[in-house]
Amino acid sequence: MVSDLIDNREVDGVNALFRTIGSLGPGQDLSELPPRLPGRPAADAPGARRRPLTRRGHKPDARRPALPRSAREGPPAGWHPERMKIAAAQLTCAPAEVSVNAARAAALAARAREQGAELVVFPELTLTGYELEPLAQDPGLWLADAEDPRLDGLRSTGTATAVNVALRTGGPLPAIATLVYDADGAHVTTYAKHHLFEHEQGAFAAGTGDGRFELGGIRFSLAVCYDNHFPELTGRAAADGCRVHLASSLYGTGGGIAERASIYPGIAKEHGMYVVLANHVGPAGPWTGCGGAAVWGPGGELLAEADDRTPGVVTAEVSAG
Repeated sequence: MVSDLIDNREVDGVNALFRTIGSLGPGQDLSELPPRLPGRPAADAPGARRRPLTRRGHKPDARRPALPRSAREGPPAGWHPERMKIAAAQLTCAPAEVSVNAARAAALAARAREQGAELVVFPELTLTGYELEPLAQDPGLWLADAEDPRLDGLRSTGTATAVNVALRTGGPLPAIATLVYDADGAHVTTYAKHHLFEHEQGAFAAGTGDGRFELGGIRFSLAVCYDNHFPELTGRAAADGCRVHLASSLYGTGGGIAERASIYPGIAKEHGMYVVLANHVGPAGPWTGCGGAAVWGPGGELLAEADDRTPGVVTAEVSAG
C-alpha cells in the first residue's frame, strides 16, 4: 500500500533516513542528521519541481480512483471504484452498404464518446442492415475476421465498441457475430448468435460458445436478438458473475414493440443485471425498426431510452456492484 502512495525516490530517501539514524554514535543526536534526505533535491534548489498536494497530503494520480479512508473503515458512502458509462445505439442502415454503415456507426461512437461513454453497443447486422438476401448472394458483405479493415474507422474512435456483423466462418455460411473492441481498437472477444430466428436458419451458422468479457473491472455477457428469448442463456451469464448484459437486436414495429418492452427489463429484474439494448430504427430489411435503444438497471428500472424515430445514442452509468 505504501508503494502505491509514494514514488520510488521517496522510498529511497526514507530508507536512507533510517540508515542514518542507525549510524548515530554515542553523544550524537538527531540535530546532526543531514538537512534533507539523500537523493532528493531541496525544495528551493534551482530547477526543483513541486508537485501539488491533495487535501490529504498525497500527490494526485489521475490513473487511480480515490482511495478509501482506510481498510478498517471501508469505502466512504457513494464510493464506487468500478463505474462505466455505456451507450446504446440505434441507427438506420443503408441496405448492404458496408462502408456507409461503418461510417454511420463510427459517427455514433464519436457522439457517444463526447457524452462520456466508454463503451457503445450496436444493433444486429450493423454493417449491412438486416438484408438476408444480399448477404446470401454476396459473401463480400461478410467480414473476413476481427481484423477486417472495414472496421478500422470504428475501431479508431477511442471508445470500446460491440458491433454485430455477418462474419465469415470455417464453413460455407457466415455467423451473426458480435465483435468487441477496447478503446484502443484491440479485439477483445467474438460471440456468434446461438438461437437463429426462423428464416436465419439455413442462411447462417449458429454459434456454440457463450459470450463473456471484462472491461474496466466489470464483467459483461453478450447475446443477439432472439437469443434473449431463451432464459437459460441469460441465466448462465448471471451465474457466471456477469453484471451487464449487452443485446444487439432488431425489433420492429407491431409485435416487436411489446416484446422489446417486456423481455429486456424482465432479464434485468430476474437476474439482477444491467441490460443494454441496441436496436434498428426505420427500414430494416422486411421490417421497420421500432428504435427505443435503452438501458435498464438491475431491478428492471429504465435508466435511459431513445425515441422511436431518430438515429442516435442514449447513455447510462453502470457499476460492478
